[in-house]
Amino acid sequence: MQLQLIGEVFNVTNRKNTLVGSANQNLFRATYTQSTGKYTFTKFATFGLANSYAATPDPRQFQVAAKIIF
Repeated sequence: MQLQLIGEVFNVTNRKNTLVGSANQNLFRATYTQSTGKYTFTKFATFGLANSYAATPDPRQFQVAAKIIF
């Protein structure tokens, strides 16, 4: 009979998971002006840059397990 102990740690450095928020998901934004009947396109310099953090999972997670072999 044997006992195996297993321990795992995820995100040991406790760093937050960054992500690209909704403000940085568009490279261009089109604005329609009804009086002129034209579209104006605006380009964003922050496109694709991480500007938010994932709040759902805890940044650091531990897991401990025991396995009995017989």
